[in-house]
Amino acid sequence: MTDTEYNIIDELYFVTPYDAIKRETELEDKQIKENLIHLIANGIVKVYQSADKALESEAIDMEERYRSYSYLASKKGLFVHNQR
Repeated sequence: MTDTEYNIIDELYFVTPYDAIKRETELEDKQIKENLIHLIANGIVKVYQSADKALESEAIDMEERYRSYSYLASKKGLFVHNQR
């Protein structure tokens, strides 16, 4: 896990809107997007349309809608994060 991924996951212990991730990590959109795509693909982060509605992988549009989503570290993600 990279330092950037670690910092992103650090913000995802609760369902967190994209804007809050950006504000708290102070990363650029491109960095956040690329890292989220990698974390999602590896089952470390889940994507939410709203605070109580998780999206299935086929419904996620990380090219156009990533700023409108909220994110949460998965159980696997929390385990990996806490092992560091």
